[in-house]
Amino acid sequence: MDTPPSSEPRTIARMLAVLGEQQLADAVDSLIWNGEQNAATPFERYAARELEAAAASQLRYIDELAQLKVSRFEDGSALVVPSIELAQPERETVYAVESALSRIGVYEHVAHRMDGGEGLVGTLSDTDIADAHAHLFPAWSTLVERMRSRPDLGESDDDGVWHTMLAFCTLVESLHLPLRFDARCDFDPSSGVFGIAFEAPTPAQLPLYDFIGGTDVDGAPSWAANTPHTLAQRASAMTLALAALLALAAFTSGRAVTTVLVHAYDDELTMMERPVASARFARASLTDDVMRAIGEAVGDHIDTADPQQLLRLLAPVADVQAGLGEAGRLVLRDAFEVPEALMQHRIPVWKDNRTLPENLQRRLHALNVRSLDVDHDDGIITAQQLDHTVEENPGNPFIAEMELENAITRIEQTRPKGRKPLYCGEGRSRAAVGMLVDDPDVIYWRAPLSLFRAHMALAYSFMQGEQPQSALEHARRCVELAPLTADAYTTLALVTSNIDVTHQEKALEILCEGLRHATTLHDYSKLYLHLALWHDAVGRAETALACVQRALAGRLYPAETAEATQLFIRLPMMLKMSGPMDQDAARRTLEAAGLDIDSYLETAMFVDPVVRGLADAGMPCAAAMCMEAYDDVMVLMQRSLRDGIAKPAANG
Repeated sequence: MDTPPSSEPRTIARMLAVLGEQQLADAVDSLIWNGEQNAATPFERYAARELEAAAASQLRYIDELAQLKVSRFEDGSALVVPSIELAQPERETVYAVESALSRIGVYEHVAHRMDGGEGLVGTLSDTDIADAHAHLFPAWSTLVERMRSRPDLGESDDDGVWHTMLAFCTLVESLHLPLRFDARCDFDPSSGVFGIAFEAPTPAQLPLYDFIGGTDVDGAPSWAANTPHTLAQRASAMTLALAALLALAAFTSGRAVTTVLVHAYDDELTMMERPVASARFARASLTDDVMRAIGEAVGDHIDTADPQQLLRLLAPVADVQAGLGEAGRLVLRDAFEVPEALMQHRIPVWKDNRTLPENLQRRLHALNVRSLDVDHDDGIITAQQLDHTVEENPGNPFIAEMELENAITRIEQTRPKGRKPLYCGEGRSRAAVGMLVDDPDVIYWRAPLSLFRAHMALAYSFMQGEQPQSALEHARRCVELAPLTADAYTTLALVTSNIDVTHQEKALEILCEGLRHATTLHDYSKLYLHLALWHDAVGRAETALACVQRALAGRLYPAETAEATQLFIRLPMMLKMSGPMDQDAARRTLEAAGLDIDSYLETAMFVDPVVRGLADAGMPCAAAMCMEAYDDVMVLMQRSLRDGIAKPAANG
C-alpha cells in the first residue's frame, strides 16, 4: 500500500466495510495494519492475527492473478471467488483467508446483537472474543438434532430419488459451518445405497489462535498460535465427525436408504484427486448411542476433538478406510469404489438413448432422453461453420445469404418425417414445452442451433438489405422454431419496427408475447431490458425505468448489464427523481402498462414435474439439465444430479 490507512477509532462495522470498498488484498492489508498499531483495539488485534496467520501476505499475488471478489452475508460469513481456476497452494490460501474473514464476521454479528443492530460497537473485549470463539462451530448436539429433523418438502411420504436427495441437500445447507463446505450426493432406491462426497476441512480453515487466559509479557491478554500438527489433527477430527453427521442426514432423508457411503476429499469436488477418508455406514449401526458417544468424545466442539478417539468409536459401526499420518492428517487406506448401483443410470444426456416413461413422453413430446439434449450442436452443419461462412463474405452479403439458405435446406432435409422442429437453447426451456399448445401426438425434432442461427442471420441481413418481406419471413420462422427463446422475439420485434416505423406498437406486442413465453431468468430479464429500450425510444420514461429495474433484478450477461445500467442511471435524472422507483411503485407502473408478467414463475408448474419425474426415473443427468438453480439448496441438488459422487471424468 502506498500510504497506511488511518488508525483513528471507529466502529467494528465501519472497520470491516473496507471489504466492500477496496480490492481484497488492499482491504486485508488495511485490517492487518490497523491491528498492529499500539492503539489497536482487542478486536482489531484479533482480526490482524487471524489474517496474518492465514498467509495473507501471499494474497496480493493471488488477487492480481485471479481478481478475487469477496461477498459477505448476513450471518457474517464471507465467500471469496477467483476469476480463474487456482492451483492447490493458492486455493488453500484463499480458503484460509476466506475462513478468517468468516470468523471475524461472526464477531461482528456478536457486536450487532449487543447494540440491537445499530452497528455502533467500537470493539469487543478479549473475553467477549474468547466466549464467542468457543462457539464458532455449532455444538455437536445441535448439529445432530438438525440432521435428525427431516425437512418438510411436501409429499413427505415420497421416498423417491428427488425427495430423498432434496431432503439431504436441505439438511447439508442447514449445517451453517463458519468455513466453505461443499458436498454432493447420489441415491439408488432399488438397492438403498446413498453416496456422499464432501470436501474435508483443511487445517488453514480452522481458528489459528486459541485464547489461553492470563496476560503476555506486555500485559495484553494471551492468545496462543496453534501448531500445524494441532490444526491438522483438528481438521482430521472434524472430517470424521462430519462423515458421521452426513451419514445420519442421509438416513434421515429417506426410509429407503439402508447403506451410506461417504468419501472425503482434500481438494475440490471438481477434481477429486486427493481422497483422504472413506466410510460405509449401515442404518442399524448408526444408533443414538453411537452419536451420543461421539458427542462425549467431541465435547460439544467438533473443531477441537481427538481424531484417534473418533477413529476408535467409528471402527465398530463403520468400515472407515482412513488412518492418521505423522503430520496429523488423515491418510486413506483403501477407498470404496463407487458402486455400480450409483453409476448405471449416470449417462450423459447427449448419448442417453433410453426410452422416457410414458407420462414424460406426453409432457415433453419426446420418445427418448437424447432428444432432450440442448448442449450439443451436432447438426449436419454447425453454428460455428455458419459463422465462418458469414465472416468469409463481409462485403458480399448476397453470397452469404445464398450459403445460409442452402444450409437451411440441407439441415431441413435431415428432419425425420412427421416430426415438428423445435429449438431450445436451455434445458429449462425444453422441460417447459407444456406451455405450448400442441397436438398431444406431436413429437418434436431437436432442431440444431445452426438452423435457428441461419434464420436469424438472414432476418438481419435482409433487413439491412431493405428486403422487408424476406426479413419478416425469416424472423417469424425464428419464433416458430424457438417459441420459448427470447432471441426469437427480440429479432422479430427489431425487424418489425425497422421495416416500418408505424409498426412500433406491433413490436411491443411481440416483446410482450415473448415475455409470456420466457422460461429462464435470463430470457425474462433480457425481454424486460428490450421493453425498457422500447419505452425509452417512444418517450415513456417512467415505464422504461420500471422495466429496466426488473431487468437488473434478474440475470443479464455483462454487455446487457452495462446497457441496462446506463439506462438505469439516465432515466431517474430525466424524471427528476432522486433515485430508483420503490418496488411497489414500479409494480404499479408495470400493471398500468399491462407489463406485470410473471411468466418465469409460472413456468415452474410445467418444469418441476418434469425434473422430479426424470430424477425418479433414474435419469439424473437429464433432470439436472432441465433445472435452473440459484439458491444454495437447489445448486447443491443440481450438481448432485449432474455429477453424483464419481470423479468428473467418470461421468462422461
